[in-house]
Amino acid sequence: NRAIKMYEEGLKWDPYLGQIYYEMGKVLRNRKLYNVALEYFEQAEKYIDHPDLPQYLASVYLRNNLLDKAAIKLKQAISYMREEKSMFPMYHQLGTVYYRLKKYKEAEMAFKDVLKIFPNYVITRYKLGEVYLQQNKQDEALEEFKIVIELAPNSMQAKLAIEKIQKIKQQ
Repeated sequence: NRAIKMYEEGLKWDPYLGQIYYEMGKVLRNRKLYNVALEYFEQAEKYIDHPDLPQYLASVYLRNNLLDKAAIKLKQAISYMREEKSMFPMYHQLGTVYYRLKKYKEAEMAFKDVLKIFPNYVITRYKLGEVYLQQNKQDEALEEFKIVIELAPNSMQAKLAIEKIQKIKQQ
């Protein structure tokens, strides 16, 4: 509460201080006040270009099920990252968002970007198989599901992959 009061006081003095809006958004997000945090992050975006802001905005948009906006901010967050290894969670989240939006080609590309960085990431391999199924690419889906089973035979994804393979073969 003290931090919020200090930030609010600062905004009274200068309502154009984007960094204060950003810091307020972080505090409110940490307190799980997502709708209010979103307002502050969107205000911050008007005045500053903070490298972590797109990632914070994406997380709040996801919490509010604003998937199209989340996808835009995830792509922006990726573009701000310097190290490829740090991009993989964002690419994975982006692929998941596109999948939920039924934008399967975009989801495929995002999941492939993850696999360029971490080729043995089982969860992404499984999700890529799911994307292929949605695009009626049975052969590619089978290949991904087989890789999942090879990489992590005792995982939940492997069990699901076995079920998917059996379904595909029954068709």
